[in-house]
Amino acid sequence: MQINGVLKKIIPVKEFLDKFFSSYYYIATVGFIVFLCWIFKVSVVNFYLLFALVIIALLTQKDITGIIPPFVMGLFGYSGSILMGDIYIFLGVMTVPFLLSLGYFIYKNIHNLKKINGKMFYPFLAIVAVAALCGTGNFESFKYTVYFMILGASLVVFLLYYFVSSCVNKPIDDYFAFTMVVAGTVVCFQVLSYYLMSDDILFSLQNKTLTAGWGVSNAMASVIIMTLPFCLYFMKKSIISQTFSIILSFFFLITLLFTFSRGALLSMAIVIIPLFVYSVFKCKNKIAATATFVSVLLILIILLLVFKEQTKSVLSFFNYVGLNDRGRLELYREALNLFYRFPLMGGGFFSAEDETGFIMILFHNTVLQFMAAGGIFGFALLLYHTAVKYKILVSKRKNVFCAFCLFSALLGELYGMLDITFFAPQYLMIFVMTMISAEKSSVSSNSLLSENLISSPAVRL
Repeated sequence: MQINGVLKKIIPVKEFLDKFFSSYYYIATVGFIVFLCWIFKVSVVNFYLLFALVIIALLTQKDITGIIPPFVMGLFGYSGSILMGDIYIFLGVMTVPFLLSLGYFIYKNIHNLKKINGKMFYPFLAIVAVAALCGTGNFESFKYTVYFMILGASLVVFLLYYFVSSCVNKPIDDYFAFTMVVAGTVVCFQVLSYYLMSDDILFSLQNKTLTAGWGVSNAMASVIIMTLPFCLYFMKKSIISQTFSIILSFFFLITLLFTFSRGALLSMAIVIIPLFVYSVFKCKNKIAATATFVSVLLILIILLLVFKEQTKSVLSFFNYVGLNDRGRLELYREALNLFYRFPLMGGGFFSAEDETGFIMILFHNTVLQFMAAGGIFGFALLLYHTAVKYKILVSKRKNVFCAFCLFSALLGELYGMLDITFFAPQYLMIFVMTMISAEKSSVSSNSLLSENLISSPAVRL
């Protein structure tokens, strides 16, 4: 009788948690926590709360999907204000519960983890090989700290891909797309909040002082461009929701402008028209969608003309910088020189020193980075990694969700030709989860949203 009484109390809680972790409310809650902790500069609270959610998800859920929102957005709650003492306390408090809950989840899902899941398993393993073997001929510049940092990061990414891809048991198209929309919205509000809280807004705008703690303006821009396509994924039959999706995408674009990231803006300029055309072509009400796009664009043009002088003043950074490479050409020459010196295995990620003796050189170009750090070996494995990635996405292009994943990947790829992406944690987390979501998506899905979305637990509790 006592056992039955306990079960009667536990079952409703379990049912609530099942619905909560698979709902949009949960994703929005994670975004809300991240933004509030960032704006109030209580980064450690952000990590406590998100780790608590991850632990609860691992203990109560059959599927690993519930950890995706905290992993995608968790970094954005870091405002640069954590003391070392807080870190030690956090590790002391959360490490054991996390490892126990992870062990319990692995025990429940050991049958899934015994086999290799996911077509990106070997491509991510190839990146681990590059991190492990790059620069092996450049012992004179070898830095153990940088070496193990890069190797450790690549192993974490590989294991995360293996673990999540093995334990996501169903398509998560809408769930992941909404996660990306919330993540992008959080970063957009961080951009706006930074300027609104600035002592001199105009000075901050004109001198590109934007920073979030977890990343500078270019890092924030990379998140915005990779999440924007998923705003358009949610164009549905309803004109109201369709209109909201379009307005939100323009909000992302305007916010992107205020990051003053020329690389991100150039990447978006290349992709934006095909992205908008594809979105209209695939939505249910093409005429209404086209009218909305044109209307919003005309309103923005009118506002620019009305506030012409103010706009010039705010965007004067672009006039000041122009097409200046801001040191990139010198970095590119240095990368090629390193490749010529160590053509087979590269010069490693530890091939430069400053006055402190510790610097990881990043060449602001993914291809040159792999050539300089890993030589022919690194470049060949990057080609393999990239080829498999696009083979997956292109082969599933008839699936609308995967098509938007492809747009997101292309934007990240283009931006990686001008800035740091592949080795940035915010990019890697989004990229890994995007590939997992695309692989899990059904090839036969050809509607903008699944027909049973309204009845899905991802919509209501």
